[in-house]
Amino acid sequence: SDLDIRIWEIGAGLCVRIRTPSGHTHIIDAGCSDNFSPAEHIYFNHWRDGDTLDYLIISHQDADHTADLPNIKKYLGEPRVYLRNKTVPDNEKYGILQRLYQKILKLFDEKYTATIDWANDPRNQDVNGGVKIEHAFLSWEEAKTINNTSIVVAYSYKNIMVIFPGDIEDYGWNEFIRKKPELFNEMLKESHTVILIAPHHGRPSGYSQNMIDYFKPDLVVISDGYG
Repeated sequence: SDLDIRIWEIGAGLCVRIRTPSGHTHIIDAGCSDNFSPAEHIYFNHWRDGDTLDYLIISHQDADHTADLPNIKKYLGEPRVYLRNKTVPDNEKYGILQRLYQKILKLFDEKYTATIDWANDPRNQDVNGGVKIEHAFLSWEEAKTINNTSIVVAYSYKNIMVIFPGDIEDYGWNEFIRKKPELFNEMLKESHTVILIAPHHGRPSGYSQNMIDYFKPDLVVISDGYG
């Protein structure tokens, strides 16, 4: 009956597995290291008979957030619902399709075109066991860089709020909150603990004082040793 969030240390990059109180599996980003695949680890250590990948969020299409997609597809299967920023140009998303993860990105983009109905939407609290989920992103034209197209997503449960801002940078965050000033206000008002997964893994390029001032996090998680 709890919300379980696991964030793997993979150096540069990010992969998060979320198990909702209703038993659904959400994954935010698909980073991996040379010797560690989060998807493979999930399958052999956390996967139960009958589990499905209910929600896959790719914050943006850089390799350190997508390279484990082949193992996600192999071990966990294709997601029931797939969220990405559709405004990013193909050459920025896939390059010249040299890598398998780029081919899977393209496969998913071409396959997941229908809008999910709210009765089956993983953001629906009646579906996910009472977890509030909010997300938004800048368009490619607004963002100016791939990092700033990152989907910013927040989960809230039992007055604890966790924010996953991808690799958004200071410019992107300031533009984001200018366009969506009310998005997270309700969550923040209800939360007694706020946890921020540091933008760009904690690297200086991801630091935004305005983001810190906005969320006032009790805990900041930095996953990049190089940062």
